[in-house]
Amino acid sequence: MGALRFRVSRRNRLPEFAPEVVHVYGVDRCPWQGRTVWEDSEHLVHYREIGESGFFVCPWITESGDWTCLVTASLREQAGAYQLERELARGTTSRVRELASQMQMAGVPIGTRSRDAADASQRAFLDHLASDEVETACVSITAGLRAIEGLMADLHRFQQDRAADGSGIPKTLRVGTVVTPFSSERLETLFLELFDAVSIPVRWRDLEREDGTFDWSRLDRWVAWAKSRRRRILMGPLLRLDRRWLPDWAFLLHDRPIEILLRSVDEFIAEVVKRYRDDVDLWQSAAGLNVPGDLGLVSEDRLRVAATAIESVRTRGGKTPVVMRFDQPWSESLIRNELELPAFYFADALVRADLGLRGVGIDVHWGYWPGGSLQRDPLAVHMMLQRWSRLELPLLVGLAVPHHPHDGSEAKPLVLHDARLRPIAPEWQAQQLRMLAAVAASSPSVHGVAYNAFVDRDAPAFPSAGLIDSAGEPLPACRAWQEATQREPAS
Repeated sequence: MGALRFRVSRRNRLPEFAPEVVHVYGVDRCPWQGRTVWEDSEHLVHYREIGESGFFVCPWITESGDWTCLVTASLREQAGAYQLERELARGTTSRVRELASQMQMAGVPIGTRSRDAADASQRAFLDHLASDEVETACVSITAGLRAIEGLMADLHRFQQDRAADGSGIPKTLRVGTVVTPFSSERLETLFLELFDAVSIPVRWRDLEREDGTFDWSRLDRWVAWAKSRRRRILMGPLLRLDRRWLPDWAFLLHDRPIEILLRSVDEFIAEVVKRYRDDVDLWQSAAGLNVPGDLGLVSEDRLRVAATAIESVRTRGGKTPVVMRFDQPWSESLIRNELELPAFYFADALVRADLGLRGVGIDVHWGYWPGGSLQRDPLAVHMMLQRWSRLELPLLVGLAVPHHPHDGSEAKPLVLHDARLRPIAPEWQAQQLRMLAAVAASSPSVHGVAYNAFVDRDAPAFPSAGLIDSAGEPLPACRAWQEATQREPAS
């Protein structure tokens, strides 16, 4: 077993949960399984089976009290310990230089503040190398993160200007999810201001509680409502392999041949497509099949389920496009389970199979753990979208950001957090959503940005992610969404 050792001089800048989520990835940006422990109060050790050089990812508490994952440059195993703050500063300044260079080559204007922050980060890092003072490395990291935010804001403005004059990408489709009926006309009006299209999830356990008996009432109401409001209809996802989605009787198939489950999936989807074929503008065949789920299926079997879902829709849905959505686009599930297929490769296998996919959905459940995505800076989000664009299909980016660390019961936190961090609150949700939606809307490969929970109950697996509070009042995230998705906020 190999190991990467780090001397940590500013342990107070690492969240308590750091050993749970730190990891190393290679040139393909897929995490390698590993185990991380504090060897003593100053040394963090990451043990792994793979001895290749790799990039070390570590959460870092910023000056604002938030946390984000930082990345080192490529490191090889060595007898001595690396100075963590130095390597994180080196990796940050390198990423800033690369982004600035790419923007210059693309003709994107770089603002004075962004350029000054990038220069300050570089100067502080050189001072650190000369003096070996850890604090200057921390200063370099802070300035580097400020530079990344500024550069990405410059890029976002450039894309907005190009879209406005017709020379760039069109305005991104804004998609809202409907599950819970609106509690007032005011909220219905707000939904219509925020979103141009409607995503209608099809939860198998609600639709077919008993084998062969369907209750179409909820779906019929939402389809009729969307058509009356002249909103595009994105039906689905039609399938998720978790207990909140599958009917209880489906778990009786767990120990039976996979072909029985595939036949049930095909028959269920066939019923849905047959009923709504003439109403739907886009089918979302399934979501989250790249992660283990609650049926305990291995990656190979989940690929077969995914292929069945796609083919079931495509063969019965006419020319209506079909997409599939994937959880954890950075493949965090691999941090503890090396047997999983990385999310990108799972999607690539389905695209290469030529099953008729017309788009790919990426669901980013921000900060939720396990099952969600680790918090990262805007450049990391941008680079992830660039990588997924290599599939050469339009992307639909789904977002969910919590406004509270609990589900309302004050039970175990659902997101990564500790007492030293800035509280997770509505203002925090708005800030994070503004960043995520802006980066997604600026990407030429992203044709739609979806928010996966209008109210908290809409996303039971990722609670407290709604845009409306418990009293039925809009949260600040509503305005953040409007601003980031290139629409003027309502007066």
